[in-house]
Amino acid sequence: MHLLTHYLLILLGLLVEFVVASAAPLRTRRWSSDWLAFTRRTCGRLRWWRGWPALIVVAGVPVAGVALVGALLGDVAAPLAHVFALAVLLLTLGPEDLAEEVAAHQRMVAAPHASEAAATMPGYLRHALPVELGPLRGDPEFDETRAEIAQIALAAEYAWFQPLFWFLLLGAPGAVLYRLCANLRRSHRQDDGLDGPLMTLLEALEYLPARLSVLTFGVAGTLVPVLEELRAIGLTRWRVSASLVARCALAAIDHGRIRDVISGDPRTYRINQVYGLVRRALVAWVIVIAGVAIAFD
Repeated sequence: MHLLTHYLLILLGLLVEFVVASAAPLRTRRWSSDWLAFTRRTCGRLRWWRGWPALIVVAGVPVAGVALVGALLGDVAAPLAHVFALAVLLLTLGPEDLAEEVAAHQRMVAAPHASEAAATMPGYLRHALPVELGPLRGDPEFDETRAEIAQIALAAEYAWFQPLFWFLLLGAPGAVLYRLCANLRRSHRQDDGLDGPLMTLLEALEYLPARLSVLTFGVAGTLVPVLEELRAIGLTRWRVSASLVARCALAAIDHGRIRDVISGDPRTYRINQVYGLVRRALVAWVIVIAGVAIAFD
């Protein structure tokens, strides 16, 4: 398939996901950990099963399998390959429905008791990845909440922007590769030498999409603070993609005091503010990649 075909499938996939019905009930992370466990049982006793060779098998076999199925379906009839690619795209988003996760976050903030708040905690907070957020702003209200609202931007990055980018470039195999590696980052805990290669591969996968995402944050929010944050962090630095996304998302929203201009809980306002930002950024991102698809198809 060509870039333009991938782009049209992305548009159709976003239409299905956001307008028709989310495929979140069909998505799961378990397939990644089950596949890793299977390969470990099958190959774990082999002398070479460690580090990069192990990761190549773990990541390469599913990717090759998806590519093979797509090619075989394309030989039968091109529409079948397109339907298969669309199904793979829908299953590699998320895996959670971010709208439902944000709603759970709002319920957690509104919960009167700590036990109720813990029960409604969204997955992106329960499994939050550590990220460097830079110096404090000097605004207690913003500084106290910035860690949790930054996780919304990171959740959108991992749920939407990253798999869509790799689907655009490589089709269904690219989306599967990213989703498998992202799932393993959360679930892999064994000392088999996979962690280092896995994190290196993830940084390589996330490097370009993260920088495209933060530029769309600036377009969808406030551009100058985002550019200043990019200059402070370093646009080309390695292994700062997560921090780049989180800090630029915070820079893109109005981080001034808001207690005097809104009613209700400021945390809820911040949650809605960041979620609105990433949704607008997704629209800007889709427009940007349209130009890429047309120019390079």
